[in-house]
Amino acid sequence: THISQCRSVDLDDWSAEQVAAMRGNRSSNAVFEAHIPLGSMRPSCSDPLGLCADWIQAKYVRREFVKPREQPDTLHNYSITPRKVTLWKGSRSKVTQARIIGGVVFIETSGWAPCCFFVALNSTLQVVSKRASPSAPQDRPVDSRDLQVLDGKGVAVLEIEVGTNAEAVVWLKALRGSTILGERSGTRAGWLTTLAGTLRRKRRRWFVLHPSGLHKFKTDAIGAELPECSTSTDWKDVIHPSWVLSIEFGGSDDEADSPMEGGIASRSCPPSYSPGSLTSSNGRCWLVLRCSGGPSAVTLLLMEGSRIRDAWLRDLAAWAGGIQIRKADRPPSMAFRSGSGRGSDTE
Repeated sequence: THISQCRSVDLDDWSAEQVAAMRGNRSSNAVFEAHIPLGSMRPSCSDPLGLCADWIQAKYVRREFVKPREQPDTLHNYSITPRKVTLWKGSRSKVTQARIIGGVVFIETSGWAPCCFFVALNSTLQVVSKRASPSAPQDRPVDSRDLQVLDGKGVAVLEIEVGTNAEAVVWLKALRGSTILGERSGTRAGWLTTLAGTLRRKRRRWFVLHPSGLHKFKTDAIGAELPECSTSTDWKDVIHPSWVLSIEFGGSDDEADSPMEGGIASRSCPPSYSPGSLTSSNGRCWLVLRCSGGPSAVTLLLMEGSRIRDAWLRDLAAWAGGIQIRKADRPPSMAFRSGSGRGSDTE
């Protein structure tokens, strides 16, 4: 009753202020919905009641949309840390971990091949609360905790079930905000050489730098855009920006070394390297990412030319944000450890 009141036109007395406040929905929404964030979406009649209640609280009680936010709405506002969900594939289900980073849903599916995959969210996808079947033991189908991400043809590319109605509200808001603001295009893509496999042999891999992470692929079939849903063996692993602690760079070639200057086309032919060429004496350049998580603690990236290195360094520094960047005479000794994620990267 502290939010709204019902008053009778015939039985109740109305003050002049109350009469003046009755301006209609259009005039009222012009005030209470004047500054809806870009990633927010008005609930529909098929959404869970909890989501509708959250919208009413935000609109009338907290008045979040009356004034513009101090900070612009970004994908970071719709991230979700790893949480337990039930993943559905047809009639099969499995309890697993899921998270949202940079507009991409990452699913750990240990026991199912592959062990991890992602769904890149954008405006072509739709997030809905799945209606229960007539025989389901629910009072209202809109209370379903089963969430689906549908493609343009209405086919579910992702279906998860959460534990509570409150979690369903959190996931719906994050998924829909990510579909509105998310993009599959990466800021940079190209062939780099890294160490992979149990023996840490050199492998040429196609890297795509995306707000969700530095993705590594076996081929360049996807170009500079992430696929809508990656469950194939082409995708190897990912380094999330929050994992990166520092970046080291070094090496030189015949070009004038001017770090953080110059650029190069993102997509080029895979370079070739002679065995053991890890120092600057052979004209190769390199970057080292030191991480606190992911498939390895240290990731070495080899590339041709300082201009390519500087272009990647500039974009990686902006992508990770607020990390330490330093120049080194030679790459560090490669002491790798196993970690979470897809770290095998076999041929």
